[in-house]
Amino acid sequence: MALARGTTHKLRIEMRGLREFWSEEKRYISKYLSLILVMTFALMPIQPISADETHSIEDFASQPGLSRAIVSPSGKYLAGVFYAYGAQAVFVDEIFEQEQPFVASGNKWKINWLDWVSDEDLLIGVSIPSQVMTTPVIITRLISVDMRTKKTTLMFKREDTRAFWQIQDGVIGKLPDKPGEFLLVARKNDERPSVLKSKVGDSKLRRSVAQGRLKDIYGWEADKLGNIRVGWGFTGDQKTGVLKLRDKNNNWHDHSGLLAREAEVLGTPTDNPSNYYISMFDRKHASSSDNSGDDSETDPIIAAIEKNLLRKVFKFNAETGDEELLYQHEQSEIAQIITDAKDTNVLEVRYSAEDIPPLVIDPQRLALSKAFEKNFPEAKAYIVSESDDRSMAIVAVNGPQTPIDYYLYMAKENRLNFLRSAYSSLNPKRLSGVHDISFAARDGLNIPGYLTLPPDISFENAKNLPVIVYPHGGPYARDFKRFDWVVQMLSAQGYAVLQINFRGSTGYGKAFEAAGRKQWGQAMQDDITDGTKWIIERGIADPNRIAIFGGSYGGYAALMGAAKEPDLYQCAVSLNGVTDLESLLRATRRYIGGKFSTRFIGNLWDDRNMLRANSPINLVDSIKTPILLIHGEKDRVVDVKQSREMHKALLKTSNKSVQYLELLEGDHNLSGYENRLTFARTLSAFFEEHLKENSSTSADNSVTSTSF
Repeated sequence: MALARGTTHKLRIEMRGLREFWSEEKRYISKYLSLILVMTFALMPIQPISADETHSIEDFASQPGLSRAIVSPSGKYLAGVFYAYGAQAVFVDEIFEQEQPFVASGNKWKINWLDWVSDEDLLIGVSIPSQVMTTPVIITRLISVDMRTKKTTLMFKREDTRAFWQIQDGVIGKLPDKPGEFLLVARKNDERPSVLKSKVGDSKLRRSVAQGRLKDIYGWEADKLGNIRVGWGFTGDQKTGVLKLRDKNNNWHDHSGLLAREAEVLGTPTDNPSNYYISMFDRKHASSSDNSGDDSETDPIIAAIEKNLLRKVFKFNAETGDEELLYQHEQSEIAQIITDAKDTNVLEVRYSAEDIPPLVIDPQRLALSKAFEKNFPEAKAYIVSESDDRSMAIVAVNGPQTPIDYYLYMAKENRLNFLRSAYSSLNPKRLSGVHDISFAARDGLNIPGYLTLPPDISFENAKNLPVIVYPHGGPYARDFKRFDWVVQMLSAQGYAVLQINFRGSTGYGKAFEAAGRKQWGQAMQDDITDGTKWIIERGIADPNRIAIFGGSYGGYAALMGAAKEPDLYQCAVSLNGVTDLESLLRATRRYIGGKFSTRFIGNLWDDRNMLRANSPINLVDSIKTPILLIHGEKDRVVDVKQSREMHKALLKTSNKSVQYLELLEGDHNLSGYENRLTFARTLSAFFEEHLKENSSTSADNSVTSTSF
């Protein structure tokens, strides 16, 4: 039964693997090479979890058994990433054959992405922390996999151009009419990159230039036919954004003025290459600041918030400047426009708001979407990869109590084959549900968020609980109502976890996001404080057992919470957190575009007083509660010096409860298993020590008893 016809919602789901090709017990790697190793080995079935098993810290800290799943253009191969003895590995399985999967594993290289550039050629983007003189950097490399020969190649290893040394994986598209060839953004003799044509296996850069350098352009985007269409960057003083669009006659047009309307290119239709799908405010609501981050932007943004304005999607003609309204929603902005393999037809429009279902235009996707709603009512199911003829797709199912299940969808048979759960050691029946919450901030702005309660405690019966306030990183990011291993681990230990999408968070409209500009430690922090007080007023939280914890920006917010509200939180934990805003801004100036990318934090000179007043390192004398600092030694997003210096400053105060843990070889995202486990054990022990008194909710002993 084909889903392209009719309106049936029935979907055949087979809860087994194609050959049940995963094994938890018998994965082995004989040795690692410094870069990459190719091998094949037997893959055994997963052992089922008993319904009454409790979860350990090790279960929660386990690394995902499958991620970045992607199907080849014809649907012949399935590729993805898994972990073998703590190291990432890539597998490629020929779906309808009985041969063992091909597997490639690296040692210290982190796998960032996979992409097919032909039906037999897979590209792998990898990275590793490094250093240039005294400047910490991330270097990236590109690996090609030829499935005809089962051979992997480290590309560009003979290229000696200095400007190309650091970033070598800037692939922005493939050339469909030339299998194995792709477009690569590369810097050769200038800070501004050009776009070169490359081919799998190349050991040096080619001289075939698809797009030369343009003034003020530092990034490029291409459509699915391999045409470079979008250039973006910033002016020489790094105060103003730049946007250039190409028309059907290959002429470039400067449309930087659209950035005053918070323009974001969401699509590059190929039926008329002069047209673009752009999310932006109406002309009448445009800011006069031209996206500069200056104070002149404040008034229009405040007006936009007060009027609850949201961006709409327009079809914009780069040649004529004409625009036509395509998509809008009264309660959400558009997050993504899904098109077919040739960028010709729109299949689906996805909204930023989680509770608003997508606008599905394609009949096949519409029937599938309805089937998803019926079969996965408590989770979100979505296509993450699809063959060119759309006969086969990878479907991910993600929800608070569904720790990312992957399925292979076969359109002809109208069937889902279960592939793998990313966290197969976790029993969904023992995971906690997540509740939507919202509250009014002190200035009246509505702030959304989520509350996760300990297992078997309902929202109505939640009273006097120990609470962990868990602000997200970014800060221009957001929390979702999805599986989060840290949240679930803390919930299993008996804590309620409050996640607040404070102003500045994405997903609630550009005006809401822009309200957080230059508000580090100020209005954004006030939202977190107001949320904490809200949960106390509701009677959910025991006011004597509240902690604040976060990573990256969330770590900064945790320390600022401890400094600004010394009587509100009983302890605070910062993971890879920012502690010194001036130091952060000075460090970013060593990188291309660093000043532009941090313009919404503040100006190093003009805002120096504000930056100092809102840096935790300058407020250590106000911090009276126990503090735990954790930082990855090789964090290349927030320098480990931020926590080292904070630790030194805290030791000089009267606060006698200060701990610092530095994770050897650790990065910003807890990528290594040993570091994840050490972090999880240390965090659990810290909260057990400082929030355990008079606890009315018993924690899961199998979790909290694990010592560090």
